Amino acid sequence: EENEKERALSVMMIDIDFFKKVNDTFGHLFGDHVLQTISAILDDVVGADGYAGRYGGEEFIVLLPSQDIKGAYAVGEKIRKSIES
Repeated sequence: EENEKERALSVMMIDIDFFKKVNDTFGHLFGDHVLQTISAILDDVVGADGYAGRYGGEEFIVLLPSQDIKGAYAVGEKIRKSIES
C-alpha cells in the first residue's frame, strides 16, 4: 500500500571489519584511502535515493527514506557486493 511506503524509513549502520588492522599494517594514509573509497561507493549506490555519511571512525550510516526492509536489504547487498569487488 502506497501510504505505508510513504511512511517507510530504513536506517543502515555499516562498520568496516578489522579497520584498525588495515591502519596498523598499511598506515593511516592507506586507511584514509579505504574510507574515501567506501564513501564513494556509498554515494554511488545510495545516490539521490537516500543519505550516507561517516558516523564514526570506521562506521557509516545510510538513511533510506521511503524504503521498506526489502528495499533496504537490496541496497545493502548492492553496497556489500560493490565493496567486495
